[in-house]
Amino acid sequence: MTPSEYVNENYNNIKKWLRNTTRGHRPELYEDFVHECMIIFLEHERAQELVDKNQVRPFIVRVALNQWRSVTSPWAKQEWTTTLPLIGDFEHELEEYSLEDDAIMELLIGIMDDMMLGEIEEYYMALVVMVYHELKGNFSEMSRRLDIARTSLTKVYNEGVRTIRERLKEKIEELNNGTITITYDTDLVVDRWNELCSTASRKAGEVHTRAIKRGFFRDL
Repeated sequence: MTPSEYVNENYNNIKKWLRNTTRGHRPELYEDFVHECMIIFLEHERAQELVDKNQVRPFIVRVALNQWRSVTSPWAKQEWTTTLPLIGDFEHELEEYSLEDDAIMELLIGIMDDMMLGEIEEYYMALVVMVYHELKGNFSEMSRRLDIARTSLTKVYNEGVRTIRERLKEKIEELNNGTITITYDTDLVVDRWNELCSTASRKAGEVHTRAIKRGFFRDL
C-alpha cells in the first residue's frame, strides 16, 4: 500500500485520531488542519516506511501536536486546547504507546496524586516537578524562590521524572490490559493540576527539610 492509498483508505480514521488535538475548537478550521497534517505525512521521506511498519497513526498524531504547539505554525494562535506542561517530559511514551495527550495527562495526574500521598521522598519529588514546570523549567528561579540549592533541586527533579516514567509505563500497561480506565476529561485533569500546583511552592521548603532529615539526598 502506498502512502496515498493509506490516506484515502483511512481518511475518516485520521480525522478521528486528530480530533483530540483541537478539542473541537474552531471547527471551521478543522478540515484544513487535518489536510495539512496529511500533506506533511505524504511529503515526508519516511512515508512509505511508516506505512510498511504500521506506524502512520503515531506519526500523524505527533505531526498534529507539533503543528498545534509550534509558535510559527498557522494554527499556533488558535488556542485549541490546554495541556499539562509536565507532558513534555514524556513525549517518548506518547510515541512508543501511540497514546494521545489527554490519556497521558490523566495517567500523569493520577501518579502525581499518588506521590503526594506517599512517603515524604515521593511527596517532595512531586512538589519539585510541579514547581519546575510552573516556573517554565527555570532552576535558578526555583532555587531563589524556595531557598534550596539548585544542585539539590536538579537531582530531585531528575529522580522525580525517572520515578514518574516508571510508574507511567506501568499505568499504560494497565490501561491497555483493561485493568484501569480513564475518563478523558481534560478540563478535570487540568483543574486538578492547577489545584496541586497552587500549594507546591509553599510546601516545598518544609518538605525539603523533612526529606533531608530522612536522609533522602544520601540515595541520590
